[in-house]
Amino acid sequence: MAIFGYVNKISYAFLGENLTYTIRNKLFEGILHKHLGWFDNKERAPGILSNVLSEDITLLNGLTTETIANILEASLCLIVGCILAFFFTWRMALVTLASCPFVIVGGIVMSKLQWKRNTAARSAGLKEKGEQDPYQKANALLSDMIINYRTVISFG
Repeated sequence: MAIFGYVNKISYAFLGENLTYTIRNKLFEGILHKHLGWFDNKERAPGILSNVLSEDITLLNGLTTETIANILEASLCLIVGCILAFFFTWRMALVTLASCPFVIVGGIVMSKLQWKRNTAARSAGLKEKGEQDPYQKANALLSDMIINYRTVISFG
């Protein structure tokens, strides 16, 4: 498990960084090709767009690599556990094999319930307020202040 853990962390760090780099490039390229009127919307302020490029894509990186790593680690533990059970006692191996489908189905159901609960809580929290994320709002305000400050300084 130690060797698998080391290879796992190294490979998913490399894959995650490549994923983040590719998605950021494609998103930035898409933003550059937008019409100038697209940026007039309050939800598309430069601060919000830079927040999406810096933080939200990093969250995507953690979500994809950590989820895949946990699934692979759990699968490997299940397979190694069954092999060790067959090696030491075949009766325990039969019990282990009989309980494996229940463990797998239970894990899938639990992850789906957790995902739905987190998604519902996030969407309900933002819908109750009737506004956008406070961090996005703060980033938009900060970005507008800096842009306006530079404009005033350039005219001064």
